[in-house]
Amino acid sequence: PVLVLSEIDGLLDALTRLIPPTHATFLHHTLDDATDEILSAYSVIIADPPTFGARCADSPGCTGGTLRWLQSTYAGVDGLLRSSKNRGYTTTRLAGVFGQPMAEYVMMHMMAQEKGLLVDAQRQQLKEWGARWTMANGALGRTLDQLTIGVMGSTGDIGSRVVQLASAFGMTVWACGRGNGGETAAVSRSFGSNDPEQLSEFLGGCDYVVNVMPSTPDTRGLLTAAVLSACKPGAVLMNIGRGDVFANGEDDVLGALDAGYIRHAVLDVFAPTEPLPQESRLWHHPGVTVTPHNSWAPAQGFPDVFARVFAKNLGLFRAGEPLNHAVDWEKGY
Repeated sequence: PVLVLSEIDGLLDALTRLIPPTHATFLHHTLDDATDEILSAYSVIIADPPTFGARCADSPGCTGGTLRWLQSTYAGVDGLLRSSKNRGYTTTRLAGVFGQPMAEYVMMHMMAQEKGLLVDAQRQQLKEWGARWTMANGALGRTLDQLTIGVMGSTGDIGSRVVQLASAFGMTVWACGRGNGGETAAVSRSFGSNDPEQLSEFLGGCDYVVNVMPSTPDTRGLLTAAVLSACKPGAVLMNIGRGDVFANGEDDVLGALDAGYIRHAVLDVFAPTEPLPQESRLWHHPGVTVTPHNSWAPAQGFPDVFARVFAKNLGLFRAGEPLNHAVDWEKGY
C-alpha cells in the first residue's frame, strides 16, 4: 500500500488508473488526519515536500523505520530539506518531465523580447499601427543566432534541454554552475558559479542569463544587485530556478533594473513567499515580466505526468533496484 499525502487535484485518480492493484494500492489522507499510527503503517509515501517536511518528516510515524521511500510531488525538495533532519529513508524528486516545457518557456520569452510582442500587444490595445521597421527599444529586433545565452545550472534535465533548444536556434551557449557549468558539444564556454571572477565574466558576456539552479547552500543569495552590475549592457535576466537565488529578494532585481545593469527581468519564481504579494513592486515595474510559477506546466495533465514517473520508480522499488532521481541530502537536490 502507498499513502498519498498531497493537495494536488486528480493525483489519486491518475495513480489508480495507471498502476494495477496487483502492483500497488493507494490511500489518500490529508495532513491533518495523518496520525503517527497511520504514517507508521506505510513504507511508501507520496507527498508535497513543504507540508510533509513541516508535519510528518520527523514524526515518530516516519522515523520508526517503516518508511523506506518518499516520492516528492515537486521537482524541488528544499522545503523538506530545511525542515527535516530525518535521513532514514530514500527521497526521490519529480524529475525528467520539466525539461521540455521549461525550455519552451525560455525560448518563448526570448523571442517575445526580440520580436517586440509586448510592444505590439500594447499598440493593439491603443489601435496604434506604429512604425513598421522601428522597434521601441534599440536592443530589440535581433535574431537569436546573434545572441549569447548563459544557463546557470545547465547539467540537469531542465538546464540541458534549455541548452539544446538554444543551440538549435543557433545561439551561442555559455554555462555556469558548481565547479563549472558542464562541458557539452553545445556549450561554448563554462564557468564556476562559486568563483566571483568567473561569475562576473560569465554575466558580462551574455545577452540572456537564465537561472535554473535549485535552492542549495551554494546557490541561495548567489545574485545581488552588485553582482548583477557585471551584466552585459542590455542583458535580460530570467529566473525559473528558485527565488532565493537573490540575496535580497526583489530589491536585487529592481536595483539592477533601475541602475541599468539589466534591461528586463522575466521572473517565474519568488522568495520568500508565493504567490507574489499584491504589494510587491515587481507587479508594476515596466522592466519586469511576472508569471505565476507556471514555466514547468506540462502539456498533458500534471497528475498523469506524475503517475508515469512514479510507476517507473515503483517498478524499480519492487525489484530492489536503485530509484531514479534520488535526492542527495548533502548536495540538496
